[in-house]
Amino acid sequence: MEHNPIQMTSQQHQQHQATPSTSNSTTRDVDAIPARTLTSEESHAFFQLANEKRGSSNHVPSSNNRNGNSVVVEEPEQIDEPEGQYAAPAMEKANTPRPSLFNLAHSRHSTHDKLKEGDNHVHGFSHPLSFRHLFKPPVVRQWLAGGVLARETAERESARFELFFDLAFVGIIHQLAEGASESESSWAIFKFIAFFYVAYSVWTDTRSFINTSGTDDVPQRIYVLLVMVLLMGYSSNASAIKIECPTSESSDHPAVRLLKRAVKEASPSSSETHEALSDAVMLPGGCELLAGWRKSVRAAVAFYLSAKLLRISQCLLYGWYLPRFRPAHIVRAWSILIGCCFYIPLLTDLPPRFYLILPIVAIALEVSAAYTVALSIKAVARARATWLPKLVAWIPMKRAAPEHGKGMASFTPALNLEHIIERNALFVVLVLGEMVLNVTFEALGTQSGIHTEYLRCVLGLVIAYCLNWEYSDHDSSRTYLHAIRRHWFTSITWSILHFPLTASLILASAALPKLISSSEPNQRIRWYFGGGLSCAMLTLATLGFLHKGLDRRGSAIVPHYLRLLVRLTVSAGFAVLPLARGLSSTALLGIYSGVLVTVVATETFGKIGAVGDEEKVKQALSSRRHDEEEEKHEDGMHPEYLIHLDEAALKEEHEHGLTPEEAGEGDVGVEGDLGQIRVTRLGRAQRLAYAF
Repeated sequence: MEHNPIQMTSQQHQQHQATPSTSNSTTRDVDAIPARTLTSEESHAFFQLANEKRGSSNHVPSSNNRNGNSVVVEEPEQIDEPEGQYAAPAMEKANTPRPSLFNLAHSRHSTHDKLKEGDNHVHGFSHPLSFRHLFKPPVVRQWLAGGVLARETAERESARFELFFDLAFVGIIHQLAEGASESESSWAIFKFIAFFYVAYSVWTDTRSFINTSGTDDVPQRIYVLLVMVLLMGYSSNASAIKIECPTSESSDHPAVRLLKRAVKEASPSSSETHEALSDAVMLPGGCELLAGWRKSVRAAVAFYLSAKLLRISQCLLYGWYLPRFRPAHIVRAWSILIGCCFYIPLLTDLPPRFYLILPIVAIALEVSAAYTVALSIKAVARARATWLPKLVAWIPMKRAAPEHGKGMASFTPALNLEHIIERNALFVVLVLGEMVLNVTFEALGTQSGIHTEYLRCVLGLVIAYCLNWEYSDHDSSRTYLHAIRRHWFTSITWSILHFPLTASLILASAALPKLISSSEPNQRIRWYFGGGLSCAMLTLATLGFLHKGLDRRGSAIVPHYLRLLVRLTVSAGFAVLPLARGLSSTALLGIYSGVLVTVVATETFGKIGAVGDEEKVKQALSSRRHDEEEEKHEDGMHPEYLIHLDEAALKEEHEHGLTPEEAGEGDVGVEGDLGQIRVTRLGRAQRLAYAF
């Protein structure tokens, strides 16, 4: 019996339906879909039919879906007979099982017959623990290929070691914030922002690695520990850089103060006195960069470059071991190396102004690089679909046959968006937890019971709790499309805005203890706390505008845009509140907490009656599908994926557009799983463990 190389018979389709497969509400396991191995004649007929269809409709039928309808897959402009790694003889053995999609992407060979199923990813209590479980080879958990996302079927959760790393990182950067609150000047804020972003960049690299390639094995845990050790050394040296500014009690000229400090800190020897004088730097505004700052900067930069070098080595290792992901890892390594080049000169003796200019340039380039890379990828994809193939075909050159490890399809590692959202949310919670730790005090003597200092602690706790409520409310809508899934621009902006959000919260957290301990704090502490809360509310409002609200117009008591405008108004009010002199710290904290409680109440009760608009949801999903189809037309689909992918599974992925969080399951009091009961019989030894 001759088999149609493209369409399955009804009997084969029934066999496909009878084959068990795992699925959930959002995706299906592509590897669980059975597929028939193609012979050399079928492979030849496949590409011959593809070229015939190219002239008429540029579409090639792939396989039948569940309803028996032919599913159409858009093809590139020209499909030739496969050669080299796509040659048909590699698929001729009828008894040879088709390699899984995961093994196909992680193969180090260009031909299918060299693919072997490994046991390093087999888990379960019936499989013995082996050395390959503890030391797994480099992997990429999900990836992009020709407009198709190969993603994990199971939903990922943050591992305990990830949370421990985040907790340690918050403690490390809080040391930088305490140094900023001690000097109480604009230069101290600049120092905190610059040094915090450098540490935040290392944290982002580690988070991205765990997201795309984390396996929670021994090498990963050692890598995380090394990063924590390097960050601890970095923060210890960065916090040792001291800035001193004149106070209201000090009336000495800045040069006189510099001479007094040099004489005080130096030994009687004239050489050491000269060294102390030459090392200290006077900053604009009368502030002084104390002696010893060069050594601290060099040590901090050395720890930072060591962490980046560790990440570059990791990218090169993964690129060498995984040929299909080699270009992506090499580009990533080069981008990190270019950023490091701006910090390497800081290890030498440069004029003081370069220690200010180079970090600013490096931070600006790193932030803008995310947008530049995204635009470059789209431009390259469009060029590959239009004029680039014609240019390559026009250039006279000898095209050799593919060799081992060469001519393979290049894949791009993809982030798990749900995991990224969860990691950022947990990190914000840990930052707010630092604020909670700073509102504690020890009641001694007359301070026992309900005291004004205890009242200030309660107000600080209310502020932290309301900020967490505001962040959890996303864009203040019942139904929405998350910014990270809405568009590439909103996705990048959403990720970048978490830096000013966490930095402002840490700065306000560092100033909070002085507001609690003193009823009349100085004006700079007021500006620290008020400016931090103002920047946090501004960032929360911007994050809300990045999401796409999908509620029905006029269904809520307070419109969606008006609720977000309240956040902007409150941000402006928090920024100017420190100008009101004569307010005690108790009154100041009372105003901040009262306004935040009002904002939370307005957004929570203002959403009563809000309901998702089905038309808006369909339009949002259809526009996203249009973008995906356009990108697939630009990129084309690789012949391997035409064989291995089931288009019915891709259609199912489109049907389930919104995640439970976007559909309103994470809103206040909304819990779709409430009332879903499952009965399980327990033994006597287990009953007491469940008893309340």
